[in-house]
Amino acid sequence: MHIVIRRATLEDAPAIYRVHLASIQTAASHYSPPQLAAWSGSCDPSSYAGPIEHKVVFVAEQSSVIQGFGQLDPQARVVDAVYVAPDIMRKGIGSSLLSALEAHAKSLGIEQLTLDASLSAMAFFIRAGYTLVAAANHDLGNGVSIPCIAMRKALSLR
Repeated sequence: MHIVIRRATLEDAPAIYRVHLASIQTAASHYSPPQLAAWSGSCDPSSYAGPIEHKVVFVAEQSSVIQGFGQLDPQARVVDAVYVAPDIMRKGIGSSLLSALEAHAKSLGIEQLTLDASLSAMAFFIRAGYTLVAAANHDLGNGVSIPCIAMRKALSLR
């Protein structure tokens, strides 16, 4: 399986949206149907234009098909997202995306990243070296929040 990690373009927004929606549904064991609906409803294809233009968004592409994406807010020093298509999860794509985001952050001199991990993604981020800070709630921007875990990781700038 050959995966290419690259910067997202505006043309990638519909594919990012599809991956995002499908990936959210894999959290059904941790969140209620109303929470999943609110989480899914917090995005649409046009909602990715701002991050693509003003933040750092990488996509994982296999045979010209986007299989995942990751998003970094360098100003806030926050990993906003790492999502992978459900049928290709646990194949190293999420780790590759997260590594690309971390490498970009290091290139900017960022020494620490934080994130709000969904309950379903917490183990993934622990394996990637993130440590738990506190239980939190992540605001979905539509009046609904979901429980999550605030995490952080120190980046070695060497």
